[in-house]
Amino acid sequence: MDGSSLTIGATHPDSDFELHLIPESLRLTNWSRRKIGDRVNVELDWRTVAIVQSVERVLAEQRAVTAQSS
Repeated sequence: MDGSSLTIGATHPDSDFELHLIPESLRLTNWSRRKIGDRVNVELDWRTVAIVQSVERVLAEQRAVTAQSS
């Protein structure tokens, strides 16, 4: 987000998420000056997207096989 590599700490059903920032990240970036409602640039790592899509595809295939055998 905004050029920082961050890890999501928690997700919520309403599409919100939480970031956990360490003191060093707060010191070296402008995150400490951010307020709720500020706009940010969100970029997804293409490798993470590919892994998530692969896992979702495999799980869907497994559910289909399980449903057919029931």
